[in-house]
Amino acid sequence: MTPTSIRMARENTKIIVAHARRHHLYHTAAAYAREGWLGGFVTEVFVGNTRPLRFIESLGVPWLSPAAMRLRGYSSPELNSYVKLYPSGSLQSVAFKLLGSRPRFSAIPWLEAVANECEQADACHMCCGQAISTFERLQGSGKLLILEQITGHRRLGTELLSEEYSLFGREVLTHSGFSEAIVARNDAELALADVVVAGSSFVRGTLIDMGIAPDKIILAQYGADTSLFSRRTPPLRRKPHEPLEIAFVGNDFVRKGLRYLVAAIERMPPGTMNLNVFGNGDRHGSLFNTQHQSVRFHGSLPRASLIERLEKCHVAVLPSIWEGSAYATLETMSLMLPGIFTPNTGSVVTDGVDGFIVAIRDPAAIADRLTLLLEDDLRLAMGAEALSTARRHTWTAYGESLLTGLREMASVGSCLPSSLAHPFASKQV
Repeated sequence: MTPTSIRMARENTKIIVAHARRHHLYHTAAAYAREGWLGGFVTEVFVGNTRPLRFIESLGVPWLSPAAMRLRGYSSPELNSYVKLYPSGSLQSVAFKLLGSRPRFSAIPWLEAVANECEQADACHMCCGQAISTFERLQGSGKLLILEQITGHRRLGTELLSEEYSLFGREVLTHSGFSEAIVARNDAELALADVVVAGSSFVRGTLIDMGIAPDKIILAQYGADTSLFSRRTPPLRRKPHEPLEIAFVGNDFVRKGLRYLVAAIERMPPGTMNLNVFGNGDRHGSLFNTQHQSVRFHGSLPRASLIERLEKCHVAVLPSIWEGSAYATLETMSLMLPGIFTPNTGSVVTDGVDGFIVAIRDPAAIADRLTLLLEDDLRLAMGAEALSTARRHTWTAYGESLLTGLREMASVGSCLPSSLAHPFASKQV
């Protein structure tokens, strides 16, 4: 094959990425764009880096700045020319227009717009929970259907969270976003998908446990933006009798195991540790509450303020019951905070090197590791290793893992339609 024909094969392969308001999908689309494979980035929220929006974000108002960030959707200059913006309402369309975006004024639902765009491309990359209607419509069309599985298999998640919510006297089916219908939809999406992208080894393992063929799964570990999450000053040794400052970052306190971290703090001598909770709690109501004097709730903060607060902490703990690959793990590691995580967080920690791995629902193990981290030499050494790990797991590395996985599948013809195997494999020729 000549270089010209290789280039044309790559140019003729176009993938639609449906945003679904997931931050990492910007990096998915960016990876495809770098290869010349991106046909469009279909989204409900995208405003360029405009002056009005920059002003709103710069105000630093706790409720307004995060809202502006969500409206902008982490827009990326390299994706501007690929954006296909379908706002979910007419008022939103007007707002985007005023802020300098170019929305498509369309009365059709967003998911129908995604399906329409995918019909004009070679492949469609969508998140679980939103892909079923598009995948059913494209089934048998020869389009490559790529499913991003952002959590572990939902059937296993339902079992674990049912147990967890029962401790609060609540039903998981009404209080965690899980239901039999959602689980069945995820099963159907997984069956229809040609390729399943898993954001962590934990997710991949749950999929295999539930019968998904390993050769259908691409492991593309989610990453961290180490240019944003970086320290301005190196971590310092604690002063005599200064408490260990612990960071917990997450918005669903029940699912992320906050109760077990608090139980661990309660095992420690008074005054030795402070727990700083960043996030808005359980998204279905105040199921978790504590008046412990060492626990401080900071709420949801703009990113700059969050980083500033995290820099004053010494360690990060996220004892999640159920995740996919929690962004907070690598982001806190980027700030040189050694972490204590469960396997279910989907982290890349090597136990005892750049952090610790403990079983879910084990406050005694958390307390034991926190006691070890009272030793400054160990904490600082592990923090340096944590930064090194984070630098190896960037969003660019995530994109490269995704592309490599597609090429490897194409090289053996596994899962890929014959019409697409050739273009995806072309870089290996």
